[in-house]
Amino acid sequence: MTQSLWLKDTKSIGFASEKRKADVIVIGAGLTGLATAWRLRMEGLDVIVLEASEVGSGTSGHTTGKITSQHHLIYDYLIDQVGEEKARIYAEANQWAVREYIDLIGQEDIDCHLEEQSAHVYSHEETDALEREYAAATKLGLPCSLDTMSFSRNKVLAFSGQAQFHPREFMLGLADKIVEQGGTIIEHTRVTNVQEKVLCTVTTNKGTYVGDYVVYATLFPILDHTFFALRLRPVMHHGMAFSVKEKEFDGMYIGVNDISYRYFGNTLITVGQQQPIGEDKNPYEILEKKAREKFAIESELTRWSAHDQQSPDRIPFIGTYDPITDKQYTATGFGAWGITHAMVASKILTDQISGRGNAWADLYTPWRTGKTISMAIKKGKDTITSLVKGEHLCAHMGCGVVFNQYDQTYDCPCHGSRYDKEGNVLWGPAVKGILGAKKKSQ
Repeated sequence: MTQSLWLKDTKSIGFASEKRKADVIVIGAGLTGLATAWRLRMEGLDVIVLEASEVGSGTSGHTTGKITSQHHLIYDYLIDQVGEEKARIYAEANQWAVREYIDLIGQEDIDCHLEEQSAHVYSHEETDALEREYAAATKLGLPCSLDTMSFSRNKVLAFSGQAQFHPREFMLGLADKIVEQGGTIIEHTRVTNVQEKVLCTVTTNKGTYVGDYVVYATLFPILDHTFFALRLRPVMHHGMAFSVKEKEFDGMYIGVNDISYRYFGNTLITVGQQQPIGEDKNPYEILEKKAREKFAIESELTRWSAHDQQSPDRIPFIGTYDPITDKQYTATGFGAWGITHAMVASKILTDQISGRGNAWADLYTPWRTGKTISMAIKKGKDTITSLVKGEHLCAHMGCGVVFNQYDQTYDCPCHGSRYDKEGNVLWGPAVKGILGAKKKSQ
């Protein structure tokens, strides 16, 4: 599987430690895990972060790097589905997160190519969707306006005061700060089991770790086979980076029925072409075609893919890992908007672990009802029908995996686990590999 632009030009220094016990064990060193570890450390709590691969190598390192409260067309939907009060909480939390990134990067002097930019949603079709979203965002007090753009004849919805950055540089920089402040990060340490008693015992391929609390910051909560497995839908996102002679626009853009664009210096980054895992279409061919239709691009620099998890109501799950624990926590279901929600999660989870109330927690609780019930029924049926498909079965829950010829990976359509051609785990929720994959892919 190829690397994203962000991983291609950065390298972890190699985080390791012999430490085995802390107040909190954070599983996963992506944006959510690192932001949470940082905030916990600032509270005076001792933290160990365990990462199966390297800092920032998962989905967090495969994004567009847009820090924005503009989540496509979300606010009109939220007002309609959950009401203005809850929509306002969502808006407030994510707009806070934008400012928190900017402030944190400045205060800690993290070199990550931060640029304050406007974020835009555009459409090539005649639609009133942007006007409705503008009205909703205005009602919620977000910094929005209707504007024009160079590559669409229609109006665009612009959010001012947003930002973009190099996400891997940020994560590596924040990881350094965590260690400087007495926290611990340990790479190449895959968690295989967690047992909760008086303390939580975390078993890994390098032995056991013990903490009062555990945070699953692993995109999909690993080791779960019921609560989240029945309510999350995995999807694939694809990205490509191209060299260009010069920039043709400023700001960040995403289409209503199109893909996402932004520049990084003289590199055009395109992300999109979302599709269900297992769909047999060439996403890169479509992505490149759309990019070349709009812009004067030169050569391809790299291409990549990542999976994400969608909740039934488009609101992430942030809170306790199951309904009866107050020692294990998670954040998942970001639905392509994980950068700001990683920061939101860090605030909610730190408050909960510290015994404080949080005004956003009820909106994001994993144990809300509504559309989650209907999703659970559908996911249950899908999982059962997938248990007997495929020559190779996913190590997570036994679903049949499919071979992705474009990334040369085995992917699980049930819950999003990914394996290399030899059957080794690339991304969870699986925590162990599958056998016999190499022979099939040759």
